[in-house]
Amino acid sequence: MSNSYDDIQTRDRTDTATAAENLLKERVEHQLYQENLEIEAEVRSLISDAEAALVGQTDDDPEALLSRAHWMLWLDPDRQAVLRGDELPNWAASQFTRIHRLRTRGRRPDPEDEYPVLLEVAKAQGYLSAATDKTDYAPITLEHVDKKGYSSPVDEEAVLPIGRKRMRKDSTASIEYMSAAIPHEACDHILTTASPRQGKDSTNARICGNLKDQHGYKWVSILDDGRNELPMIAIPNDEGAIRRSLERLGQQPKAYDTRVYVPAMPGVPDRLPSNFRLFTIGVDTLTPEIILRLAGKTTASGSTERRINRALESVRKGSGTVDRLVEELQEMAGEMEATVTMEDPEDDSLRDITYQMEEDETLQRAANTLAQYAGDGLIEDVGADTNIDMAEVLNAQDRVAALNCNFLDDGHGALHYVIMDLWMQLIWQAADEHKNVPRVALEIRELKNVAPSQPQNMKYSAERRSTAQTIFDIASQGGSRGILLVGSTQKVNDVRRQIRVNMRNKIVLSNEDEGIKTLKESINIDDVGRSGKSGAEVIKGFDPGQGLIHTPSWKRWPVEFGGARCGLSDKDRGWLDRYGLAWGARVREDPRDRWLNRHEDVDWWVEVNEVDVRDGDEKPAVRDYYSDWFLLDRDFPEETTREDIDEELVRQVLRDRREYPVRCDLSLRDVSELRAERTTTIRDAEEAQEERIEEGLEEYEVPAPLEALAYVKTDKRANMMEVLRVVRDRRVGTYGDIATHCSVSASAIGNYTSDDGEINGCIVKDADTGGYEITPLGEKALEVPWDSLDE
Repeated sequence: MSNSYDDIQTRDRTDTATAAENLLKERVEHQLYQENLEIEAEVRSLISDAEAALVGQTDDDPEALLSRAHWMLWLDPDRQAVLRGDELPNWAASQFTRIHRLRTRGRRPDPEDEYPVLLEVAKAQGYLSAATDKTDYAPITLEHVDKKGYSSPVDEEAVLPIGRKRMRKDSTASIEYMSAAIPHEACDHILTTASPRQGKDSTNARICGNLKDQHGYKWVSILDDGRNELPMIAIPNDEGAIRRSLERLGQQPKAYDTRVYVPAMPGVPDRLPSNFRLFTIGVDTLTPEIILRLAGKTTASGSTERRINRALESVRKGSGTVDRLVEELQEMAGEMEATVTMEDPEDDSLRDITYQMEEDETLQRAANTLAQYAGDGLIEDVGADTNIDMAEVLNAQDRVAALNCNFLDDGHGALHYVIMDLWMQLIWQAADEHKNVPRVALEIRELKNVAPSQPQNMKYSAERRSTAQTIFDIASQGGSRGILLVGSTQKVNDVRRQIRVNMRNKIVLSNEDEGIKTLKESINIDDVGRSGKSGAEVIKGFDPGQGLIHTPSWKRWPVEFGGARCGLSDKDRGWLDRYGLAWGARVREDPRDRWLNRHEDVDWWVEVNEVDVRDGDEKPAVRDYYSDWFLLDRDFPEETTREDIDEELVRQVLRDRREYPVRCDLSLRDVSELRAERTTTIRDAEEAQEERIEEGLEEYEVPAPLEALAYVKTDKRANMMEVLRVVRDRRVGTYGDIATHCSVSASAIGNYTSDDGEINGCIVKDADTGGYEITPLGEKALEVPWDSLDE
């Protein structure tokens, strides 16, 4: 062989004889392993077929089927260990031995007697998992990652499945071979699609929970559609069907430590659960990109971004107030002269290059929008107690972060999208600037609401477009920043195409014809068909929570998903009522529950948030916002009296009553002091300017003859003030003399001081000297801060 190819050829690590022996050993082990799998598959089939024959479903001879299964189990090399072990009940061990003696003597045992014995033996020897379901299940997990810079914190064997794939009873494949893991090493995004109420959000919540608990992601959920669904992450799942699915996977409901973030704006209730936090956005966390998005712009010129950056730098070094930032942006929005100073490296000389910067409509719009959001209470000065630090939020990896904008006043609908956009921008910024923040699992339920394929047909289209652009950035480039997008939708093509094609992992639950049609762009569903059914028919026939997983490298169906371990929305139940129940309290959910008849023996009860003891003939309140959370006298230890009730005792009883642990404080607290109380008035700009001028004239006590100066253009008024200063400081006898000492012509000075001029009466001619002198009215004109009236 040529030397040029030698380096890329395989080499034995041992001598040739040893290498050949090891290869032979591996092949024999593989053959025996495969033969064992085939035997296990045949035993499962024989026992299953015998069961069908015993109940009359087939004409097969059950005794003949059981006879073959018996000998396979008896000849198992681990039989003796199983017969002596703890896995097999004593009665089954003795019966199995007795039946074997009968068979060796040519006797035929009663099939109905032998069937349950063989079931027990097959289970003990590992051929079956359960008598009720004679097939094995392969686990579906999220990929265990182990690479430099990032690895899943739990061992690979300890990763909990998010679902299971049923294997055929005659399958000769191993469970290990049939198991599969959804890839996420490169933060591969996940899109789940299904018809309503088929479990897509439950599945995604389950995936995010696993990413958080077992792979070290920070779970952030940002879209709540008004049902207060995201706060349910803090309570254990209380839905019967999902609890049963979790039980089948050997798992339990789980309440996650969750912090729910609410904009500190008008509309927030006086009382909220203790795991809620009111937040604002500090001026110091804004960037040119964020400000442009606030203005509804996804792109801008380099000049615009530079001006915004200069304004931000000026405010950070200065007052740090929103007002100052708005002023800076407004000033920079106008026509400006820019000077660039250049240094000659040879002789250190300096030279200036001056150029004109045109008016910038985008900057003016950004300033106006920023002022509006500051008025609404969303944007705050540097150092405000409610300002959110997104890096700090992300670093709290053990706690879920949920954004909730459901309490915004009417008229703030567009702000839902603005705030979501802000959050994603801040997450992006934190991931860029702080390399130690964990990976982020960004959950967006009903992705089509914020990234629709046809935004022009929807309300708040401009805000949706801006938010969709940010989601596209995350879908296309978020993986490099450790941001994994987990989204759901009813139909794939409802989501902006550039986003959905970047979400390579797709989960398809039960769907209708219209939704299935849209799958064909990204998934080949023809190979999903079986038993004479098309792929579309198979998908339509999925049970709730059952579906198909499609990744770039493999496809599995039907997969039974475990469902969310945390709570989900329930349109028939109040979200705060469910918080109270999860906290361990009792809650009257129905005002027609005939309280007094059902609780005649109650002497007293306790409202748990206020720790207030009430008489038994007073009913706990059922309100629109939240009902009383309470405990009855019988919930407390025996011999407890009303006088014994205190906060510590109430909290202990609540802990004892919880079905599952709750990881954060759900009790209600007063948040009214933290809430922004602002009123924003929108009116005609010209009318507003006139009002400000009138207020300024009154504040600075401007005489009536000078009021006209407030309405003169700034540069023209500056010329008039220059004329007055020349008359005050110099000896001048004519308009020509005045003009030689300023930049104003003699004819213009004549117009300014004429009977109709704005500074008429501010200068007079002295009869004795023949020169011009300034009057007290002119002195007052020079004292007034006219620029303040302009602002």
